[in-house]
Amino acid sequence: MNRLDYFFENLKNGDVLGFHYKKWSYVIGRIIFFVSYIINPERKKLFKIEHAGQIHNVEKEDDYITFTFGESTGHDKGKVTNRYVFQKVGDNYLIDSRFRNKGISLYLLPCVRKLTLEENKILNDFWKQKEKYDAFDAVGSVDWIQRLFKLFRTKKVDALNNFCSGEVEAAFNLIGFKNKDSLPTPSEIINQSYINKAGIVKIC
Repeated sequence: MNRLDYFFENLKNGDVLGFHYKKWSYVIGRIIFFVSYIINPERKKLFKIEHAGQIHNVEKEDDYITFTFGESTGHDKGKVTNRYVFQKVGDNYLIDSRFRNKGISLYLLPCVRKLTLEENKILNDFWKQKEKYDAFDAVGSVDWIQRLFKLFRTKKVDALNNFCSGEVEAAFNLIGFKNKDSLPTPSEIINQSYINKAGIVKIC
């Protein structure tokens, strides 16, 4: 059972989409899943999410929504934005196949509040900037690995941001959200101050 109806009715600027890849064809995602979830001591408090991006520029009409999705991926070698249309036709919902892939579970992680027009503009400008994706940063962002970096002083933790949820975190920092002293992996992002944890919904 999917919740595309909930997605359609509740989507807003600042919301985060989380992806869980069920197949091993997405190698980086499965590696992140292993280190950030499977062997994470805190996994009972987490969701199975290996990729995350942010919604902005949402425009709503009676029977359709258009929105921009900003993300940082290894496939695209960095930050990229795409515009999507989400349409309601009777009792059915039409959306890009990317969001209805049987090999992917999709989660809506709602922002804790509505953003202002100025905050949305800041997000729009942020996601247009070109920055490279760093797979090492993605793996190194796991909280227990960050603690090792701090212990042995082998890596500057606040430099770990060139990956999907690190960029989401950076975007929220730009609009004034203050978060704990760590950069979250996708599975850990649900515990950040900008996410309404009680409102997280598995869409499909």
